[in-house]
Amino acid sequence: EGVPGCQCMPERAALIKSILNFLKKAIPDPTFAENIRNFVDSSLPQSLKHIVSNAEYYGPSIYLPATEVTTVFVFHEPSQLTPLQDNGLPGIVLNSVINKQIPVTREVLASLPNILSALCLNNRGLQVFINAAPFDHLFGVLISPDYLPAMRKKKGTDQIGDTASNLGIAMDELMRHQPTLRSNVIAALIRLLKRLCEMGSAVGDQKQSGTGESEGGSVKRKISVAATAGEDHMSSDSENEKE
Repeated sequence: EGVPGCQCMPERAALIKSILNFLKKAIPDPTFAENIRNFVDSSLPQSLKHIVSNAEYYGPSIYLPATEVTTVFVFHEPSQLTPLQDNGLPGIVLNSVINKQIPVTREVLASLPNILSALCLNNRGLQVFINAAPFDHLFGVLISPDYLPAMRKKKGTDQIGDTASNLGIAMDELMRHQPTLRSNVIAALIRLLKRLCEMGSAVGDQKQSGTGESEGGSVKRKISVAATAGEDHMSSDSENEKE
């Protein structure tokens, strides 16, 4: 493991990144089909586990392609997900997402739904994912000051939408592919809105507006309405499922 505060040497990091990017492109290439079938039995899963477990040492520029190699392989060879789970790689990736600090880059954040989709591709992975209850941690990124720079849209681009909206769109796609996650996602979003409400109320208590109503109070009412609408939506979904 890397020593706290230390990072991989730039030359070594560049080499590892190049290797991972090559593997990411080689996996779906028919030319390498025979070699890729031996992926699980090779030393590569162990190397990927080491990189993903030590994201602070290797940095986001290596953590991202390491997770991408995993997801590309799972999507390309879904029958190999079970052997990978026996190997422990998907569990390490999931742990890095929900129990550790996610690297603060827009590219890593944008890749999260794709990573989660790969981990949930079979019933075993889906059940592990549900039991881990990851959405509170994942959505907490949206209101964390540490991640605000990564959420902002790049300057000088005409691209519609920023990292946060793209993350929301991708999360919606995840729910479409895994409908059983829908109620958990909506419940986590409601809790997130309530946390925003509490934050707005705290700001309002410190800074009162000239009309006697706090800015936080106004925000609090708007968020409460949104949270109530979400709860009503969940109730409606539950009734539809019963029918």
